[in-house]
Amino acid sequence: MKWHTATVMFMILVHGCVSTTPTVPPPPLSRATHPRYAPTPVEEQVANQLIKDIRTYGKEVSQLSPQQVSAPTKSVAVVWSPEKTPLLQTVLSRSANVTANTILLEVSDQQLKRSAQALSNIVARDPLFDWIVSAQKMGFRVFLTTPFRSIAGYEVDIFNPEVKKGLLSFYRNIARYPLNGIYMNDISYAMKEGITPYAIATYQDLFSEKLETRLSQTGHSLWRFAGLKSRHLTKLLSEIWAQIQVVSPEMEFGIGVPEILLTDPAKGLMETSLDYLELKEAQFDFYVVASQGTGAQSVSESLLKYGKLDKVWFQRTRKEKITSLLEMPIQGVVISSP
Repeated sequence: MKWHTATVMFMILVHGCVSTTPTVPPPPLSRATHPRYAPTPVEEQVANQLIKDIRTYGKEVSQLSPQQVSAPTKSVAVVWSPEKTPLLQTVLSRSANVTANTILLEVSDQQLKRSAQALSNIVARDPLFDWIVSAQKMGFRVFLTTPFRSIAGYEVDIFNPEVKKGLLSFYRNIARYPLNGIYMNDISYAMKEGITPYAIATYQDLFSEKLETRLSQTGHSLWRFAGLKSRHLTKLLSEIWAQIQVVSPEMEFGIGVPEILLTDPAKGLMETSLDYLELKEAQFDFYVVASQGTGAQSVSESLLKYGKLDKVWFQRTRKEKITSLLEMPIQGVVISSP
């Protein structure tokens, strides 16, 4: 999941936010009542064998619910895109030297939207439900990847109350699936992104000045706007976390943090409209940090300037050894697809 201005950013007052009090949602889906879930004896046999081969927990399980899949000391996650690679076993065979305990489930934007909408009528055939169940039955925790931009449109207007309402509704519905967690990536904004009528109105109301769309030698308009977006994003992410907690209090929520945000905070603010110190004030269970070549060791040194590493998952580069990463005081590692 890019500071003399820090004071301004932390004083920004957020307007036009959607209430976090949702309507009471239906109860989470249960595998026991799902009409399609009926594994065959052959599927049971395959699952049991895979449990013996790849599971890092100390015992075999069957019919696991998210609450029964206990969290490991550290997460080792592999990415599975079932629409591209239908069999999870195929993905695991490509990373035969890795003992994973977590699946980052990636599905298409169309499937995400269909699944969120389907929950209002609980359709009999929902592939997302079956993908989650099949991975959990093999002993894995399952975290669904949700691209922030794709859900509400490429340039998400976070200042638009209706857009925010739609995002909160989406995550409230997705949280009804028997997931162990939800991971949101792609939340950054470029400096000049998001200049919408709602954003301009909010900016001018707060600062009593016109929003300039270019950096000047005397003005700080875009810097202030970046700070405004950062504060709105942080508050929105906290509201999304609250929606998830209402439906499923045990479900974890994590976000992707761009490396530049940690190694060069000022440049990171300009490129991403994010402030890591502000993000730390929001409610999250973990952060996935994707290295762009600096390496985990260098990024961890930057992170230690702001606090502990206990909530961090590192996106492993091909040059880094998993064993070396797991020796660090971090929460998890994400293995890139071969």
